[in-house]
This record gives sequence, C-alpha cells and structure tokens, in this order.
Amino acid sequence: MLNEYFVYTKQPELLKEYGEVYYPKIKVSFVHLKTKLHKEEVWRLKGVYEVRVSDNFGTLLV
Repeated sequence: MLNEYFVYTKQPELLKEYGEVYYPKIKVSFVHLKTKLHKEEVWRLKGVYEVRVSDNFGTLLV
C-alpha cells in the first residue's frame, strides 16, 4: 500500500525517484506524494522542510 503525504519542498523534482508526485493546479509550496516510504523517511529526503499526512483522498490532515 502506498502512503500519501503533502510534502513541502523547493525541489519537488527530487521526489520523483521515491514515488508518484502530483502538482496542485495552483502554485503552492507543496506537492502530493504517493510513496512506499514512511513519514520519517520522507522527512530525511533532500530539500524537504515539512511533511503532512494525507487521508488518501487528497485532504490535508493537520
């Protein structure tokens, strides 16, 4: 099963090797990432400065 996160980064292109990256229609500082990685692992990726969990329907859970 894939985990879904809202990942805040200035380098979203670096996330493509870790999973599926979806860009919002409006320009914001996060992307939607579907990956096998756990939240702690996503935090360690280069350029990531915030990770928030998605409810798998694209809704941000704070």
